Amino acid sequence: ADDVAKAAGEAAAAERERAAAARAELERVNEAAARRIDRTESLNIRVRDPTTGEETFFKIKKTTKMHKIFHAYCTRKGQPVTAFRFLFDGQRVDGEQTAEDIDMEDGDQIDALNELLHVTIKFAPSDSPRSLMIPATSTVADLRTALGIGAGPRFVWMGRLLDDDTKSLVEYGVGNGQAIIVQGRPSPADLSD
Repeated sequence: ADDVAKAAGEAAAAERERAAAARAELERVNEAAARRIDRTESLNIRVRDPTTGEETFFKIKKTTKMHKIFHAYCTRKGQPVTAFRFLFDGQRVDGEQTAEDIDMEDGDQIDALNELLHVTIKFAPSDSPRSLMIPATSTVADLRTALGIGAGPRFVWMGRLLDDDTKSLVEYGVGNGQAIIVQGRPSPADLSD
């Protein structure tokens, strides 16, 4: 009878150990599932244009790369991605980062600032170069306005004529530190405006 009781006690202890191990394994699996759910949880974020206050809303996963949001935003605005820089909490956001990487939470905001181009303007044939800071989203017509000249002069960048006044400088591929040559002089009527 003692041997039977001893064997039953050992069997009960072994069963308790198996049950404890099963509970521990179940807890581990549940924690892993909770982490997966948390990682794929979606967020509602907004991208705001600080100059106009206009906001564009996106629903994303925490694992979504930011370049997808940037591209979608710029497509809606009809501008290339290079025309903006994107900031979250005052820090520039890299396109390869995810919402999880930068600790975004539901309702957070990214600011889309117009990227400024620093270009050199050279009036052909002999005037001194002039530095100009202009938003990258500026069109050729905006460049004319910034320089205070009308439709007379032509703009040449890297041997290419910038002949479409509605195209932005970044659509042409103009980058920071590059020179734009102005050929021809503004007419006296342009200067009197």
